Amino acid sequence: MNRPAGAVSWFGYGRMGEPMVERLLAAEVPVQVWNRSPSRLKSLKTPGATILRSGTEATAPVMFSMLANDDALDALADSADGPLKSATAPRVWVDCSTVSVEASLRAAAAACSTGTAFVCAPVSGNPNVVRAGKLTLVVSGEQEAVVRVQPLLDLIGPCTHHVGTGHEARVVKLCTNAVLASLTNVLAEVLVVGEKAGVSRGDLMRFINDSVMASPFTRMKTGAFVELDLTPTFPPEGLYKDVRLMLDTAADLQVTMPAVSAAEQALTRLINSGMGRDMDFAALLLLAAREAALEVKPETTTQPPHSRPAN
Repeated sequence: MNRPAGAVSWFGYGRMGEPMVERLLAAEVPVQVWNRSPSRLKSLKTPGATILRSGTEATAPVMFSMLANDDALDALADSADGPLKSATAPRVWVDCSTVSVEASLRAAAAACSTGTAFVCAPVSGNPNVVRAGKLTLVVSGEQEAVVRVQPLLDLIGPCTHHVGTGHEARVVKLCTNAVLASLTNVLAEVLVVGEKAGVSRGDLMRFINDSVMASPFTRMKTGAFVELDLTPTFPPEGLYKDVRLMLDTAADLQVTMPAVSAAEQALTRLINSGMGRDMDFAALLLLAAREAALEVKPETTTQPPHSRPAN
């Protein structure tokens, strides 16, 4: 791996931005950090970190952003005191946000007007995954720009998938989160059916996790579904936003997505009910249980040794 040289500027020090910045700082990469809410930066006292009062103070040749939605990306691209208005505009802008292709195109156009190359690099994972060094990135953009920032991407996460020279990475990320929402919704439904039929959630998840349907996701979420540990790693509102972007993208391409639409409707009901407030999106289990008139209680995830995987 080539060693990155020089500082980077980072815009968006939120739930995901914070651990990503931490990884760069741990690798002794100087980081200039800006956040829309300055109060969030009070805890940022790591050597190598510089807090920016405005985007125009950024001087690093490479700029990263990790923002909440299309509006936040548009605001950063158009801001009169944003990094693109700096006397030393960045040479490359790497955006890790989950946004629409349309917003990505607008940001890229704004970057191009200042001579800045634009790279799409959305990520798959949560803050715990970032800190464990297991984050996956999907990247698209001009090859020269991607090659330039690859050493920095390697510090943030060990696995990078290159999928094109335009904005293809946006579609890949939205497709991935559509699967995430649909799978979570289906798991919530079958766990409720199983429990109403007398099968504990723990037993059902243990079987699934030893079957061909097992995945890192099903194993990672077992604690949430079985023990009801719904400490938020990704809030329902964030997943709903991504699913809506996916459905809008599909509609533009004249593709119907019934399964994803069902997940979107479940997330809507969860959010409107207030049941998922300050919880993880796995709270879809609570919604499915309530709609089935089932009271769910925490179970243990302790699993005895097994002799062989289930088919």
